[in-house]
Amino acid sequence: ILEALAGATPVNGRAPKHCRPRRRSGRFMDPVARDRYEALRELRKSKAVELGIDPEVALSNAVLEEIVRTPPRSLEALQATPELAGWRHSVFTAPIWNLVAAFSRK
Repeated sequence: ILEALAGATPVNGRAPKHCRPRRRSGRFMDPVARDRYEALRELRKSKAVELGIDPEVALSNAVLEEIVRTPPRSLEALQATPELAGWRHSVFTAPIWNLVAAFSRK
């Protein structure tokens, strides 16, 4: 593999037509969704600082995106989110629910 990589020619320019665009390109074109995502990111960042861990370790961007795309309809639904199990449950469930509830009032 290393020999093949060493002899490989770098690809410059556009990706081949059969390649899908990057996952994050154009995400949250809706400004309201973008604001909600940013609010969740700020919450995650503040909790990560309190815990002394990297924000992505605390909660992934994918989890935040999913909460924005399909907000839980109840606290119980949020609590059932598998990515909020274990130690994340006590740290994130109530603050996230407060944000989600605030979003729905707007």
